Amino acid sequence: MGNNFFILKMLHIFIILMSIFLILICIFKQIFLIIFNKRKITGMDIIRTFSIYFVLGFSFGSLYYLLNYEASKNLFDGVLKPTSFNFKIYCTYMYISLGYLSTVGSGSITPLALSVRLLTVMETILGISTTSFSLGFVFAVIGGNLSKTNQKWPRRKNINIFLFLKNFYKNLLIEFKRLQKESK
Repeated sequence: MGNNFFILKMLHIFIILMSIFLILICIFKQIFLIIFNKRKITGMDIIRTFSIYFVLGFSFGSLYYLLNYEASKNLFDGVLKPTSFNFKIYCTYMYISLGYLSTVGSGSITPLALSVRLLTVMETILGISTTSFSLGFVFAVIGGNLSKTNQKWPRRKNINIFLFLKNFYKNLLIEFKRLQKESK
């Protein structure tokens, strides 16, 4: 009986991690489409971005809850270790997650294990990027509605991002070596 619950909990953790991964793939796909002028930003993008923000918060909160439930000792200082499902404790883990995602944190609650600390750092970085992109979407929609002329960048067909990055870093290295020679 206990082994079946363990498999079910690990499956739940796997599904949460996969959902976070799929959300990130969707975010980066949309960002690249917008960067390379394949589509315009709409008001719906703002709603999608904020809903992704909350889904990430609830996913990480569930992950923290399940990890702490399965751990032999408490992974967080300032929060009770769950022994069975308790909605009040679950809401505390949502609070922890949304605090880290918003980069505010929760001063009285700290992760004790190194793996959980790394997970919270990753969540904070995701929170920073999601907030940045959502603000960018908001300002792009507002700016698009205020401007009378819609100036477009000239489109280049078949942009190879890897070739662009390779040339960028190559030129950066050449410039760095030139500056290094000048300083001697």
